[in-house]
Amino acid sequence: MGRILIGGPHGKVKDRHDDLAIKLLQENHIITYIKNDQGSMFWELAKTPLVPWERRYNLVLYDTDLFYPGTSAEKKMEWFEIEKVYLTKTKVPVIILAETELAARLRPLVEKADFMQIDQPYQSDDLVRKINEIVGVK
Repeated sequence: MGRILIGGPHGKVKDRHDDLAIKLLQENHIITYIKNDQGSMFWELAKTPLVPWERRYNLVLYDTDLFYPGTSAEKKMEWFEIEKVYLTKTKVPVIILAETELAARLRPLVEKADFMQIDQPYQSDDLVRKINEIVGVK
C-alpha cells in the first residue's frame, strides 16, 4: 500500500485520471487526487518536507495539464520549471504524466530532475503495475 498524490485537470464529462485512481484504490493505495487546483497542489508539495516520514507520500503523479489547461506549450513549460522545484523537495519518486505536445520537449528536464515520464495517453493497467513496483507492492 502506498500514499500517492495525483495532480491533474478536470474533464468535461470525466476526469482524465479517474480510471487510474479507481484502480489504485482497488489495490488499497491511499490516494489524494487534486483536480484543477493549483493552490492545493502547491500546498501539498510545499508541506511534504514537514510531514513525518510515515505519513508522507510514497509517490507523486503530476499531469502537465494541471496548471493552465488549454494554454500554450510554452506557458506549461514555464510552469513546469516552477513546479519542478516543489516536486524535487518531496524527496519521493515523481512520475510526470506528459501531454503529447509536451512530451519530447519535457523529457530532458524530467530526466535531469531524476523523475520518470509517462506520455499520455497511457494504459492505466500498465501504469498501476509500474506504481506498484515503485511503492513496493507485489
